[in-house]
Amino acid sequence: MGWSRFSYALILIVLTSSISVLGIKLSGPIAIVSNDIDMPAAKKLQKALLGMGLDSEIRSPEEYTYSFSWARVVIILGGHKAPQGIGDIVDKLLTQKEKEFLEKPYHGYYFFRRIGKTPVVIIAGSTRAETFEVVDTFVLKGIEELRKFMSSGVAVVVPPY
Repeated sequence: MGWSRFSYALILIVLTSSISVLGIKLSGPIAIVSNDIDMPAAKKLQKALLGMGLDSEIRSPEEYTYSFSWARVVIILGGHKAPQGIGDIVDKLLTQKEKEFLEKPYHGYYFFRRIGKTPVVIIAGSTRAETFEVVDTFVLKGIEELRKFMSSGVAVVVPPY
């Protein structure tokens, strides 16, 4: 996909204005928990969040539990079969049906959960390529849905594509 800088800037302006105008303000810090395999997706997500004025830090799966002590939102990249500790974390957070969706070729989704009072977002695809692509969809649509999730507390599951 060849997005021009103007298109990217326009999307960021629209997203930033909608986040601050609506009832609950999404703010950082945000923990992005990723293994080495999904690090390109983590860096892309962090760049987009920073562009929206949302402080974010990329952390390893070993720092997942610690992230709840400082992060307002925790985002996990990768699914229940991901190596390097991500799969162990995500396996406990997804339903069997959600796991089956992620096992279908060329599928990717993002899921919202709450652990205590902290919103948790799982961004995953059937492979690292789909996880990378779902990051774009999360930035374009999921940020607004996260805001709604944070204000309502209702569990929301959205298939981005």
